[in-house]
Amino acid sequence: MRRTFFLVALPLLLLACGGNAKPAPTATPTETPVPASPTPVPPTLTPLPTATPIPPTATPVPPTAVPTTPPATATTAPRPVARISITPNQISPGATVNATGIGFLPNATISIAGTIMGQSAALGSLQAGPDGSFIVSLPVPSIPGLPKGTLSATITASDPGGNTASAPITLVIN
Repeated sequence: MRRTFFLVALPLLLLACGGNAKPAPTATPTETPVPASPTPVPPTLTPLPTATPIPPTATPVPPTAVPTTPPATATTAPRPVARISITPNQISPGATVNATGIGFLPNATISIAGTIMGQSAALGSLQAGPDGSFIVSLPVPSIPGLPKGTLSATITASDPGGNTASAPITLVIN
């Protein structure tokens, strides 16, 4: 089969190369002797040019650490709802209350405010722990002009992420 292809392809090759000679047609293909191949010559290898090293112009930057926690995805569990509890829940001005909060942003600055009779006042701020919780003791300030008796008040904690929790307290004014 190989020799037959050679006999058919040879005239096309000669025409493509500009040859004018046409082989005489034969009734049946004849075997064409295959010339002996010459002694193979090993190819000459030309070396490829190599890159010239360029000296660094700045101090190399060490590689950064790869985070070990996976990025947040839509399947991340929802954050717990922020809550705050106050003890004791009935106090007088000048006393101290203990506020315990959970469900806030980890390590966030928590703002604490008190509200009484529609008036709010900042009571302080603190940093939540790595789990978003905190415990703090707060002095209850004296507020001039409040009527004597029992008043309802609220202590509110909030973080920069919008998590807010409030707890009611009773303020006794003598």
